[in-house]
Amino acid sequence: MIVVNKGQLVDILASKSGATKVETARFLDLFVDTIGSALSDGEEVRLVGFGTFKVMKFAARKVRNPQNGKEMSLSAGSRPRFVAGKKLKEIVSKDWRIVIKL
Repeated sequence: MIVVNKGQLVDILASKSGATKVETARFLDLFVDTIGSALSDGEEVRLVGFGTFKVMKFAARKVRNPQNGKEMSLSAGSRPRFVAGKKLKEIVSKDWRIVIKL
């Protein structure tokens, strides 16, 4: 697993795009704010080929605490969800494809 913080992501994007780190950081902030704002307004954000950001709503339900086994209530809520698009899936599957020659 590769984990990068915002500064490291800005460095990577800036070096690949030729933009300054300040411009890249501003763009990244705008990207995240735009998607977050659309999701909070109940909209879906589709980036064709990359994927779709949407909000999934969950009903209130009873759950068990795994530490002590006691039943507790979980209130209704919503969470962001990302579904990979076709091009992203193709990129990932190409990297993981194993060819066995007999």
